[in-house]
Parts: sequence; structure tokens; C-alpha cells
Amino acid sequence: MLSVQVVTAIKPTAEILTKIKKKLEAKHGPVEIESVVDPTVVGGVNLVIGSRSFDNTIKNKLKKIKTLLIKE
Repeated sequence: MLSVQVVTAIKPTAEILTKIKKKLEAKHGPVEIESVVDPTVVGGVNLVIGSRSFDNTIKNKLKKIKTLLIKE
């Protein structure tokens, strides 16, 4: 069974976690979801699957923008 951490700024509803679980199970088979609340992500979601991170948080997007601005 695949273990997935769902990191969000606020506690997601059961409906949202169910949607995430169903989408992941369609591709990867059975998954176990762990919800982690981290207010520093500001918004969005970071899915951590094993050693991989699929980071679609506002914190990560702001970090990328900052990097781009510093380069110029």
C-alpha cells in the first residue's frame, strides 16, 4: 500500500481527502492518506509520496518567484 502525506495550510474536508485518494488509487492502487496541517504553506497542497514531493503550495510558488526576481 502506498503511503501519501497531504500537506495543507488548513485541515482539508473529508470530501477533499476522498477525492485525492480516489485519484491516486486510480493510478497507483490502494493508498493510505495522512493529512498534515502546516500553516506556513499559506494555501494549495503538497503531496508527499515516499521521497517525492509534488508541491503546489503558495509558499513554493512564492519561493520560485523570489528566485526569478533575484536572478535579474
